Formats: sequence, C-alpha cells, structure tokens
Amino acid sequence: FTKDVDVIDLTMPSALEMFMTYFLQTLGIFIAVAVVFPFVLISFPFFLAIFWVIVMYFRRAIRQMRRLYASCKSFVFNVASVSMQGMQAIRAY
Repeated sequence: FTKDVDVIDLTMPSALEMFMTYFLQTLGIFIAVAVVFPFVLISFPFFLAIFWVIVMYFRRAIRQMRRLYASCKSFVFNVASVSMQGMQAIRAY
C-alpha cells in the first residue's frame, strides 16, 4: 500500500505539470491562430463536435475492453484457485 502511495506522490506532480504545459500550449496556439485567421473560429464548433464523438466512441470501446479483460482475468484466477485447492488431493496420491 505504501509503495502505491509513493508512486502516486512521485508521478502525480509531473503528470499534472505535463498536462498543464500541453494544455496551455494548445490554448496559446488556438488563440494565435484565431488572431491571425479569425474565420477559423467558424469551424471550431464543428471540429469540437467531431472530437467529442470520437472521444465518446473510444471511451465506450475502452470500457468494453476493460470488462473483457476483467472477465478473462477472473476465469484465470478461478482456475488457479481451484487448482491450488486440489493440490492437497494431488499430494495425497
């Protein structure tokens, strides 16, 4: 448990710093493009909608993959635990 907390304490600040750096760079790029080419702002809601649809699609796909992984993992653990319970019978012979 303490190792998990230690890993979170070490990785969280750097991950947050990277997120803020990339977010602010992207925001700066959008602002610079909007100042130079104001007509780009017209297409911005369209691209935002396309991005949102893609994000929602992949979020569902990732959720289904996690469910599939969990069901496969539970089967493997079930087989392993049944095998371990049967070890006493195997050792008896």
